[in-house]
Parts: sequence; C-alpha cells; structure tokens
Amino acid sequence: LVDLNLPLQPVSGQLLSVSLAPGMPTRTIRAGNIYIAPKSDRIVIGATMEPGLARETIDTDVIDALLTEAAELCPTLLDGKIRC
Repeated sequence: LVDLNLPLQPVSGQLLSVSLAPGMPTRTIRAGNIYIAPKSDRIVIGATMEPGLARETIDTDVIDALLTEAAELCPTLLDGKIRC
C-alpha cells in the first residue's frame, strides 16, 4: 500500500426529496449547483457543499432555497410533499 499523507476535512451537505406527482422529471437534470434526480418513489433535489462543517441537523432555510431553485427549473416539484 501507498502511504499518503493527504489533508482531509469534513464537508457537510444538504438535500431533500419530494414525493412524486404528475409532470415531474423522469431524467436527471443538472443546472449550475443544483441537481434533480428522479428515483422510483421520489425526486431527490440537491445539494449543498459546506467545506469544514460536519453537521447532523437540517437547515430549513437551505432546504427552502434548494426547493425554490429547483422549482424554477421544474415548477411541478412544488406539487410534491417534502421528504427530508
């Protein structure tokens, strides 16, 4: 094995999912810092990257901002229920 001494730091991130509703995307969409990824039972919207942080709590302002930005690309996302 190679002995590497690389600097490591935590990176926290937040994402959310919404329940499926008619008219939601069926393929992954990536635009800027956001992605919308359909799954069999939900749509995943993400994600933030917060270098240097290791948090275990949800920041509701960040979740709201992610959903707002995703809804600009696909307004039907607002029809789903948030599932964090």
